Amino acid sequence: MASSIGERLALFYKVTELFSGTSYTTANLFFPKVCEIKIALNSSFTSPSDMIRGMAFKMLEKFDCYWNVIHGVMAVATILDPRYKIELLEYLFPLIYGDEAENEIQKVRDTCYEIIRDYTSGRMGREGTRGTCVSEDPQVDDSLMDFEKYLSQKKKGGNIKLELEHYLEDDLMPRTLEFYILAWWKSNGPRYPTLQRIARDILAIPVSTIASKSAFSTSGRLLSPHRSKLHAKTIE
Repeated sequence: MASSIGERLALFYKVTELFSGTSYTTANLFFPKVCEIKIALNSSFTSPSDMIRGMAFKMLEKFDCYWNVIHGVMAVATILDPRYKIELLEYLFPLIYGDEAENEIQKVRDTCYEIIRDYTSGRMGREGTRGTCVSEDPQVDDSLMDFEKYLSQKKKGGNIKLELEHYLEDDLMPRTLEFYILAWWKSNGPRYPTLQRIARDILAIPVSTIASKSAFSTSGRLLSPHRSKLHAKTIE
């Protein structure tokens, strides 16, 4: 029993080391490990041990509160890794969602489009009013101004899809340890200018606001030599 529990907790130890914050890991590495945890917790429900199944249920209940909020942004960060892109989602999501995998992948793809649209509209706003100008000539018919706006939005939407689709259609980069994703986006920015701006912001998102070592070390302040006999419920 102890060895079985130890094997399952070993994954959490490895992920905690990766997410420790001291090595300043970029956000593209978070999602595969978080998916690995979710898959491991799901598989624990098939364990013959009632204790392991009970532990998995409580852990998954708390884990899903985090997963439901953050997995979309994490998936976008993984898509921005040219070694993984959408293919990693196509591999992992069937293991997590089963028959609903395609719908979940489409949700992430839609999130990508939405983020690109936000960045594009923000850039256009900073550039000022360089678009279509309203003529002051009273003889000019302005009844088709909405049509001009429609054409502008249609062109913008097409550019959004083109940049993302071109990126996704390119071949994956080899999975090597000496791959520096920030350097890759710096050199490939001219090809994908909007995606480069998104990568610059999203890849810098930390998985935690504090290092895990600092979080776990708080137990030393709670369980001092004078409080070594406190009940577990009292400590919580």
